[in-house]
Amino acid sequence: MAFKKGTSGNPKGRPKGRKNEKTEYIRQWVLQIISSNAKDLLKDFQLLSPPEQWRVIATLLPYAIPKQAEAKVSATMDFTQMTEEQIDRLADQMAQLIQDSDGDN
Repeated sequence: MAFKKGTSGNPKGRPKGRKNEKTEYIRQWVLQIISSNAKDLLKDFQLLSPPEQWRVIATLLPYAIPKQAEAKVSATMDFTQMTEEQIDRLADQMAQLIQDSDGDN
């Protein structure tokens, strides 16, 4: 059976939000191995040098915490309809946001 170029044999595909069964099976298998060997793994981890420990942590972290993506936001506002008090309040809020974001870096 041949399909037209750019079309799939299963156009609906896997429903959104449903995990790949093989990936989920492997993930559960790895978690089972880790949990059943946790004490030995911790002992081995403690034998590593600090740089090696950080390398292990950095390697495993993406599997525990989703990768963060930078979000860029742009907006336009019509200040002609705002009072001076509203503009001052907005300026204060923007300054606070900038200060908070500088503290995150």
